[in-house]
Amino acid sequence: MLKTALARRFGLLGVSMAAVALSQSVHAEDANDSIKTASPIKHVIIIVGENRSFDHLFATYVPKSDDETVLNLLSEHIVKADGTPDEKFDRAHQFQITSAPNGASYFISAGSAKKSLYSTLPAPDLGGVQNSPAAAILGLPGGDPGLPATDQFLFGTGGTGLPTKLGPDTRITNVNNLPPGPFQLTGPTMPYDAYTGDTIHQFFQMYQQMDCAIDKEHVTRGNPTGCLHDLQSFVTRWHFSTCRRAMCPI
Repeated sequence: MLKTALARRFGLLGVSMAAVALSQSVHAEDANDSIKTASPIKHVIIIVGENRSFDHLFATYVPKSDDETVLNLLSEHIVKADGTPDEKFDRAHQFQITSAPNGASYFISAGSAKKSLYSTLPAPDLGGVQNSPAAAILGLPGGDPGLPATDQFLFGTGGTGLPTKLGPDTRITNVNNLPPGPFQLTGPTMPYDAYTGDTIHQFFQMYQQMDCAIDKEHVTRGNPTGCLHDLQSFVTRWHFSTCRRAMCPI
């Protein structure tokens, strides 16, 4: 009887908790319904591809309504609407290491005496990209069952169209003379669905790219994190040119 009584109590408790959760869910939906929007859409979910950032997609986005704001490279006057440098471009300057920090051992930050501003960025490399990596799916009977037949051709798009897999990605406008900071990736020969060389996405390399330290050169009132994010290009270039592969030892 004790087991039966306990089972009933826990059963009733479970039902009560489920009812509370359902009630909260209903109230949340009611709250959403009360929000007036120009369309039935209440939420927008943005899916960003692997190793891409907010500014990859929205660096020059301008809100359509005057009562909306966005914090991006354009609003911060780092780049202009066409992607060229603006008055505060120096806030996104990229540096190269000129003298090994931390006695040539692994480092996570560098002082100004150990680095210098790039005159031009190292040219972004093709990184092994040439043909669409997903093109092989087109040879499978029926292709990908998760995609409509009319869209299967997309697996074959996005290739570089270039004769080599390594070297400067000449689809990028002015690739060999880029300013030392953010630059426009897309252009006449670089559509939005194009494949590009990958960025560094390993923990220790990303740690170095952020250039974080708790000292007077890194921490300011406007940047209490102490992360300057100014070694992105150096770490990517150094890692790739040294190892020539995606997974190499530190």
